[in-house]
Amino acid sequence: MKTFLFVFLVTIKSFAEYRVFTLMITNTKTGENKQFDSTLDPEQYITFFPLKQDEIIEYTQTWRCKGRTSDFKAHCVQPEKRTPAQAASTPEAPASP
Repeated sequence: MKTFLFVFLVTIKSFAEYRVFTLMITNTKTGENKQFDSTLDPEQYITFFPLKQDEIIEYTQTWRCKGRTSDFKAHCVQPEKRTPAQAASTPEAPASP
């Protein structure tokens, strides 16, 4: 049983991945935009960081990254912006069914 648990935990860790969202917060009164990358989707983001009454949030792009976000690691580079060297070292995640 211990061997199974060990193999299970190692397997889960090796297949870690996360999603990055490019979020845009728009102030409807001033038309001012703030754009940034986050691992939180718009609904999760407003749970942790409430918006002002005149602000709306939406995501403009999203992509998957392999690995973990522990220890404040930087998010992976967006696939369209990767250099050939980054593409070779960071394989793209398979498409979702």
